[in-house]
Amino acid sequence: MTYVARLATMAFFLTCSLLAVPQDRPAPGPSPAVRQVPDISPPSHKMSFEVASVRLCRDGTPSAIHASPGWLGITCWPLRRLIEDAYEVFASGKFDPRYPLPYTPIEGIPDWAKSKSARYSITAKAEGPETQGAMRGPLMQALLEDRFHLRIRSETREAPAYLMTVGERGSNLTVTKPGTCEFIDQTDLSKTKPDKPDIPFCIVTPPVRKGERMVYDVRGIGMDVFAKTLRLDRPVIDQTGLTGPFDIHLEWIYEEAASSLPDGIPDLPYNNIVMAIRKQLGLRLVRGTGPREFLVIDHIEKPSEN
Repeated sequence: MTYVARLATMAFFLTCSLLAVPQDRPAPGPSPAVRQVPDISPPSHKMSFEVASVRLCRDGTPSAIHASPGWLGITCWPLRRLIEDAYEVFASGKFDPRYPLPYTPIEGIPDWAKSKSARYSITAKAEGPETQGAMRGPLMQALLEDRFHLRIRSETREAPAYLMTVGERGSNLTVTKPGTCEFIDQTDLSKTKPDKPDIPFCIVTPPVRKGERMVYDVRGIGMDVFAKTLRLDRPVIDQTGLTGPFDIHLEWIYEEAASSLPDGIPDLPYNNIVMAIRKQLGLRLVRGTGPREFLVIDHIEKPSEN
């Protein structure tokens, strides 16, 4: 399995993470600091594939992605994930490290389009040696709009949220030391190994169960990304003012799954991890409101195969 396929799989299982909080009133915290973030503005020109084949996946073939400059092969990928990748994760034509997994809610998606049977295999060729980020973002947008007649827009509304702030005694976060992990090249998603074998990639990985404990280890993560990995009943907004990057080691007692999210991903109860974040990282989650982006589908159709 390629590094990109592994990264996509990680994104699915990251939704196992987390949680409700006991506080009812938002607590004041420092204003978010100005962060140095990559240029993720969308391309200035409309991009599209030269040729593309779209077929419904009718068996249990596992999802996979293979790519080379200008060529993209997607096997049995859920339609919802195609939309999320195209309009969020790779929307700029690059992998956006602020969105390690789909985060923006989608409204208006019909039942057939979000069902487990709505999986498609796509083979496409670009006019030139486009990067995988460009093909899974802007070019895939054009394909979805052409073949699925997708009409989609973005809206930002004030919505309930959890505000993540630094606790009264300060944070217990460990700053990532230079050279201890290798950051992902946003323009080259075909890389499967870091340059040095003993240095891992700086990527978000899912928590691992070890006996009665859950263990969450990540390197080189910013607080804005960490906030997005905390999949609660409402989004988490980073208001720590901490720029990072940080290495995070978090442990909490495993709790039995309370329900199930789409695709069979367990949704864990919240109390243990919330307290672990407070005690081990020195961070607080409190209820409040904040701006949240939504993707709204106005129209989508089943494509004709070819």
